[in-house]
Amino acid sequence: MNRQRIMPLFLHDDGRCLTPAARHVWDQLLTVSPDIRGHVIGKAAENAYARTREVAETQGRSIY
Repeated sequence: MNRQRIMPLFLHDDGRCLTPAARHVWDQLLTVSPDIRGHVIGKAAENAYARTREVAETQGRSIY
């Protein structure tokens, strides 16, 4: 059996983890098609990924 869990994660620029906002965004992504207007590349993308992963590991410790 292939089981997956989703943990929505939304980080503010000041480092706060905004869980209610993350859940709302996730719910919206499941109900409407998003209009993607840009993306992050290069060092900024690497930094965003590293910070998000760090927070995800901390926030998800109790779930996983």
